[in-house]
Amino acid sequence: MRSARPARVSGFTLVELLVVIGVIAILIALLLPALSRATSSAKALHCQNNLRQLALWGMQYAHDWRGVLPTHGDDNDSNSWNTLSRTFWHNKAVPPKFENTWGATIPILHCRVADATLLPVRPSGRNITYGLNAYLGGRMTWGSNPDGSPKLAPAPRLTRLHAKTFWFADARAVFYTGNGWDFHPVLQLPDNSSASSGYPWAWPNPGGGSTPALKFKGHPNYKANFVFGDGHVESLTPNQYQKMSTLDRRLFNGNPF
Repeated sequence: MRSARPARVSGFTLVELLVVIGVIAILIALLLPALSRATSSAKALHCQNNLRQLALWGMQYAHDWRGVLPTHGDDNDSNSWNTLSRTFWHNKAVPPKFENTWGATIPILHCRVADATLLPVRPSGRNITYGLNAYLGGRMTWGSNPDGSPKLAPAPRLTRLHAKTFWFADARAVFYTGNGWDFHPVLQLPDNSSASSGYPWAWPNPGGGSTPALKFKGHPNYKANFVFGDGHVESLTPNQYQKMSTLDRRLFNGNPF
């Protein structure tokens, strides 16, 4: 009578198991950066779509107000267009029922990239991550003329819009001690090629003076999004802007002076 042989139990050896774990770890290491880039690109596209929506809203606003573009009105700022309106441009963009409920209820004014960087935006006042071009309704006065009279910007009308002039853009992050982060609602870019921390650039200021270094670095590759007068959106780096000729920068900014 034959003796019964023990049944053979199949399974991974320790070496095979370690090899499988190593292969999985390598695949994860290869896929995570690609997934991160895809997520960042999706968030950037979300912000670009918000800018397109802002441009569509601005067009509709101008048609409703006889060709006058949305302006930034501020009683506390004599440079603003408070002679036309005493309402901030971002308040104009908010439906009346949402006037006192800033934040997630108004996604068109908020970019997810700011959320992703874990910046605590201010809970009151202006909870926005976009800015209006200072030359297209953001500011009314620019110093004085030789005779001492105020130097006034041209009326912010539909005729001022241009396919090579930006209208709205990602706003620069600004730090307020004790209040968290804020984003400047009016964007004024310098016409020279050197960056100036005194201007609310669309690209976040990486730090300087008493301002802490910002963790908010904008979109992938340190780009900022701009929507132009014809409604198209472009992403630019500070270096691309600085390489423009003086005339191209003035056209890009819409500087009438």
